[in-house]
Amino acid sequence: MEIQMLESSHEICKLIMRVFIQLVDEENRTRILSNIIDDFEEMLINIPREERGASHLKIPPQLRRYLPRPTFLLLHWTYIITICMVSSVIFWHFSTPRGHVSYIDSLFLIVAATTQAGMSTINLSDLNTFQQCMLFFHIILGNPIVISAFVVHVRKRAFHTRFKKAAVEKEKTRHTTPGEQPSRGCIRDRPFTALRMTDSSHNYRLRIDPSLTTRQFERRGTVDRNAQFHSLSSEEREHLRCVEYQAVRLLSYVVPMYLIAWQLFGCIALGIYVAYRQPGPAINYDVRPWWAGVFYAVAGFSNVGMSLLDSSVIPFQRSVFFLLITGILVLAGNTAYPVILRTILWLALRLMPDNDQYTSWRETIDFILKYPRRVYTNLFPAAQTWWLFFILIMFNAIDWTGFEVLNRHNQIITTIPLGYRLLDGLFQSLSVRSSGFAVVPIGSMVVGVQALYIMMMYISAFPVVITMRNSNVYEERSLGIYAQDLKEGQREIDFHDPNAIRKTRMYFVRTQIQRQLGHDLWFVIACMILVVWIETDSYEKDPVNYSIFNIIFEVVSAYGCVGLSIGLPKKDYSFCGEWHTSGKLILCALMLRGRHRGLPVAIDKAIQLPGERQNLIEEEDHEIREARTRQASRVGV
Repeated sequence: MEIQMLESSHEICKLIMRVFIQLVDEENRTRILSNIIDDFEEMLINIPREERGASHLKIPPQLRRYLPRPTFLLLHWTYIITICMVSSVIFWHFSTPRGHVSYIDSLFLIVAATTQAGMSTINLSDLNTFQQCMLFFHIILGNPIVISAFVVHVRKRAFHTRFKKAAVEKEKTRHTTPGEQPSRGCIRDRPFTALRMTDSSHNYRLRIDPSLTTRQFERRGTVDRNAQFHSLSSEEREHLRCVEYQAVRLLSYVVPMYLIAWQLFGCIALGIYVAYRQPGPAINYDVRPWWAGVFYAVAGFSNVGMSLLDSSVIPFQRSVFFLLITGILVLAGNTAYPVILRTILWLALRLMPDNDQYTSWRETIDFILKYPRRVYTNLFPAAQTWWLFFILIMFNAIDWTGFEVLNRHNQIITTIPLGYRLLDGLFQSLSVRSSGFAVVPIGSMVVGVQALYIMMMYISAFPVVITMRNSNVYEERSLGIYAQDLKEGQREIDFHDPNAIRKTRMYFVRTQIQRQLGHDLWFVIACMILVVWIETDSYEKDPVNYSIFNIIFEVVSAYGCVGLSIGLPKKDYSFCGEWHTSGKLILCALMLRGRHRGLPVAIDKAIQLPGERQNLIEEEDHEIREARTRQASRVGV
């Protein structure tokens, strides 16, 4: 039945495309597709239609006022909610036997897989293969790196379209104005460094003058904090846009290759290991060993605590190879991703030959390393990357120490040999802030470790989020403040202090943390109180297992998109699997909101499409900053 549905939908799609191609000639077809792309680009860049020119999509003014302005965050919400709602119906429909998995549980599992939370209300080993495959692909579709790779591709296409239009206009201008010499800009006819762009009927060459470099802008002092370029001529702006296009184009290959390489490595390593070295646990759960290993690899890289073996990774708590490979995948796919990606680019720059053949490559990689937040959301400057690296080590060291020290009298933990116990503690410390794998039952740990895990799950996204927003090109504008918007007394001190820049940056970090805490806390507390009200009858029947502490742990785990759960006696699924329907729906809302707390704000250079509006914003920010600096200097004098 499933195959017939897929074949029929495929035939319908082919029929629609065939009719479209036959009824619409090539010129109109190109125009229609171009209009669709332009409308999509406008939604991403968040520019009102009146600033873009002629309208392609006519929306009645009466309706337009009630519609929210499309932003990256809104599009992300729409994408996640849409695939969750549609897939949950399919997931529920194909359960065997019919009705074996309720719709609420189907919705919960799909949301947990897509948001990377990884919590489960039923045992995944009881699902059929089709449902397991759905969870597998939703883990991939919800992966933040996959979504960021799509954003990079969209930005590359937007750059390509812009330069192609500029090339066509330049050709028309030269043909209509005989004898006109090409101006010094990005598109040229002289043999400068060139990028070739093609479509079905034309070849376009994007040429970059090597006499213009971003280093010249740095020497002239036209680069402000967080890589804001100002006081550039139109020619220099066009050159900067060309360099950004090269950087985005390179990342459009590097990021997917990173994504595929790590997951392929994990699937091969764990699939072979589980199938040939430790097939017993998978066979006990009636799961194919190689399929269990592949699922572990993808779930580990995407930091989703789901496992086809209902006991998570407890069967492998004494497997050094399995825990090391899975731990590396957990780091590479989430908390250490910015560090590893920057290291790869840095090594590529150092190992690349320094000759004319690789000059363009070296300049592009050098630009990415110097100004990463102009081209990608998850790449940061060197200082912020080192800060993120040390925070990562510090948090993992705290978790590891807490596991080993606080559990030193726990009989369940002490029965594990010392070497394996140290390895298990290290693996659990890597999992507690993101992946949600449990190498020992969480409910068997002492309360002190569980309390530590609550704090770590709550702040799990803070290091990357704060780094992302602190390195935002438009950080001041996104916060609604500027570098000199300090207290009057502090202005004078900072003006005469040689460490003023460092103090100003710390001021921004504090502001980001305060706003993030205020943004998070009220929603978590409100949902926590609602769940306690809903589960009051269960608490009265079983006050130990339905304690408020256990509910707090489950709520924070869902909001942090971690997936750890204290669980219930003789149950392998999460504690929330025994909650009422309304309690499960509240956790779905928590997982959805928690998934979006780590996204870049709407005003972020790395998610915006090229346009004159961004140039005006950078120039305006510089003028405001200069005016406020002059005002502060007068106050200091």
